[in-house]
Amino acid sequence: MRRDVGRAAELSALDAALARARAERGQTVLLVGEAGVGTSHLLRTFLDSHEDEVFVADLTARQGPDSLALAPLAHFAANVARLHESPAVDAAASDLTEAVSGRAKGREIVRLIDEVIRQLSEHDTVAVVLDDAQKASTLLVEATAHIARRSRDRSVITLLATRPDDTRIDAVLSRTDALVLPVDPFDPASAAELVEQITLADGGLDPASVAAIVERAGGNARYLIELTSAHSRERTDGGLPVPTLGLLVLRRVERLSPDALAFVQAAAIADAAPSPRLCALVAGLDPDAGEALDELLREGMIDLDAHGLVVFPNPTVHEAVIASTPRTELRRLHAAMAGLLSLLGADATEVAPHALAAATPGDGSADDAVALAADAAEIALHTGNPAVALDLVESAVRLGPGVATEARLRTSEGDALLHLGHVDSAATAFERAIALGSGETALLGLARALERGGMLDAALDAFARRSGLGAVRGRAEVLLGLGRVTEARDAAAAAVAEARRTDETAALASALSDQA
Repeated sequence: MRRDVGRAAELSALDAALARARAERGQTVLLVGEAGVGTSHLLRTFLDSHEDEVFVADLTARQGPDSLALAPLAHFAANVARLHESPAVDAAASDLTEAVSGRAKGREIVRLIDEVIRQLSEHDTVAVVLDDAQKASTLLVEATAHIARRSRDRSVITLLATRPDDTRIDAVLSRTDALVLPVDPFDPASAAELVEQITLADGGLDPASVAAIVERAGGNARYLIELTSAHSRERTDGGLPVPTLGLLVLRRVERLSPDALAFVQAAAIADAAPSPRLCALVAGLDPDAGEALDELLREGMIDLDAHGLVVFPNPTVHEAVIASTPRTELRRLHAAMAGLLSLLGADATEVAPHALAAATPGDGSADDAVALAADAAEIALHTGNPAVALDLVESAVRLGPGVATEARLRTSEGDALLHLGHVDSAATAFERAIALGSGETALLGLARALERGGMLDAALDAFARRSGLGAVRGRAEVLLGLGRVTEARDAAAAAVAEARRTDETAALASALSDQA
């Protein structure tokens, strides 16, 4: 089957961008399209057509939300070390692996990713790929934007595929001269050609059936493929077997054997691509679960990625499995997943979402889950994942935390909102935390939010009510913003003195910079 049906113009634009990148004029391309329209397929078709010409540096998180923000980087570093023989590249990949495993700060990790790409581009034309960017962590999006900006004089093409409502692509557009390449639904002629290509091996469909599928799919590639497949298997008297894609997939789920259903349910509740063994254990099956796995692969319900981990090739399958699983069974599966991950030594960011999903308000497990979520939210912020922190806070608050724990959660909420640029909402979260007794950490956060919101007098008052280096430096910044230069100079000198008193070397350097 031809893979470029209906996408000749888009592939031509990508080819031209790659040609410019080869001439050491780094290019950035954003593929933007609605779910199911074919952005990922277009991206893979382009890369496959140039597989002997570029080194693919893939930062994509293959499954689930961004609670495992650093996992794609660990896979990326391992692949680079495995596929490239240059000592310099290997050394850069090793440094990145060490930083990821040690949970280094986001800025350091971004610097090391860029160094790996720089070293690769000394030897090859590099394609930096972030597919499904709307699911990626903020750290990955910002890292990709940083790489794109730094690669303007390198043999690098940076490719992102995302949804139109992903506002974080603004970070890429603001830093690069990116080509925005809309991936639109297929026009009727291309849609009909795709249907005919899919059914060619089966003798094709009659024109009336092709027209009915094209009209119902509305140009959505995923829907076209699913409806065509269903119609080929279950032809009726001229009508399509099911009215919607969701119902079509639900029918496929209902036909699974009990073991296969249990296995795919366990895979569906995972936050990232799980191993088949983990899915089997969560489902209560033999760790091998060979027959269940084979059935799901044969039916096209799941796939295995390059690392042998379970992924959903079609997100609609994941949604249908979750929708068809009773709530009590979902809670049981999440509890089993949380227990196994804890046993395997996973950190709070991996365990907490499952513990929260398994808990019910008022029972003992809820208190433990909420406390774990508070730890996880702080870890997520430290690793550059404010979106994950917000999700954890929202889920934990619904379970009715105690006053002290809610104060921690609200402080994390404020920090996350401030990082994402939602200044007014951040100030509200910090005020809630202060009312709950959070104290100085939330007060400093409130002062920062007020400062960024332009309420400098209120920020100055908030900084004045807190001690420590952060408050003294903040006071200097606000005074300078108010034009009170002499007072700002005195405050900066006080920051230097405070840094020396507490022996904070890095802070001292920053404070000296402030003073200058």
